[in-house]
Amino acid sequence: MKSGTDSNAVSGWAFFPVGMAAAIIAVVIVCIVGNIAGCDPAQDQDDTVLLVRDYPIFEQRTAHSEPLSMAQATQQAWEWVMTGTNSGEYHYYGYARGILDPWWDQNNVSSELRILRAVILQQQHLFDQALADLNQVIDSDPQNVQARFTRSAILFATGKLDAALLDCQRVFLKADPISVTLCVAPIKGLQGHAPVMIDKLNTLLAVSELASLQQREVHITLAELYWLQGNMAGAEKQFKQALNITPQHGYVVSQYSEFLLSLKRYNTLANFLQQQPPSIENQINLYYAQKEQSKPELSELKNTITENITTLTNTGDQKPALDNSRLLSLYHSRVENDSRAALLYARKNWDRQKGMIDTLLLMNAATKERDIRTIDKVSQWLEENLIQDQRLANYGAIDSE
Repeated sequence: MKSGTDSNAVSGWAFFPVGMAAAIIAVVIVCIVGNIAGCDPAQDQDDTVLLVRDYPIFEQRTAHSEPLSMAQATQQAWEWVMTGTNSGEYHYYGYARGILDPWWDQNNVSSELRILRAVILQQQHLFDQALADLNQVIDSDPQNVQARFTRSAILFATGKLDAALLDCQRVFLKADPISVTLCVAPIKGLQGHAPVMIDKLNTLLAVSELASLQQREVHITLAELYWLQGNMAGAEKQFKQALNITPQHGYVVSQYSEFLLSLKRYNTLANFLQQQPPSIENQINLYYAQKEQSKPELSELKNTITENITTLTNTGDQKPALDNSRLLSLYHSRVENDSRAALLYARKNWDRQKGMIDTLLLMNAATKERDIRTIDKVSQWLEENLIQDQRLANYGAIDSE
């Protein structure tokens, strides 16, 4: 799928900008420490767009006439996953899923295939199933770096910060320092150690010879750490450096869009998104930015967004089922101005994943609806996990009447 095609707006895999830095870090770390030769992903040779529900069509996509062995299929599937991760176009995970179809439900598979299956499952937000695979690998090989980092990302995404940090630390001596720092930094940064983590990451940039995609991960992690501290100038500098490496990466675009929205820089955001692929999230944020500037003639864009949302949620027997709660919350909040529906979907999303963007989304929706119970629930979770994030200062303050 090429950037800018209309079909990008209705491709299920494109709707998951991962949602949290840790998920991207985990998959990129697989690239850094894995045994895929050169970690140079295959590139798409055509404009094929594959919806997730269509993945059996792509089963065993290969130049060979004979069926693939498990090892060959794993190799090709890894290449598709890396293509999706590095480009930010996550429909490539559907290709990987299709290639692995003969072994998808089998238990007697290699550790590498099990880890790969977990990576795909976590991208679909099927965290319990992903953890089951990773737990099996780690039970048999406690020092498996790929499994530890990937499980750490999932634990982080689901709000289990202490367990996520422990997985990073368990392979401290075996993994390379860059990967360990990228694994630890987002977690410890949230727990009051952002200045220390920022210093470590800046040192990595200064003294290490990093591959370009490693540089991107350092820059996006730095951007998030600066942002949670309230250092907007530092955050923007890092966002722009990450975008210089991959200008249309879905996760970086999503995070930078939220950053600009938090500053109410609607004109900058609109100009930025007009250069991006028309994913539903990008369309929603473009519509909101233009609406806040009182731009005329927005009905066509709104109709397009609504049609794409309808297509997304009316998928019949789509397999596997996708959870689009975060996207639906954004739609109801920023397009339909329906704060009640936005809150319901934000709650559902937060029950599944607890990245800080997900937490901010829920606190914003709960504050608008004056939902003190939800605010208290989130506040308790933040306190229990020792989370310190300046962005939360704007939410949850409800005056009693």
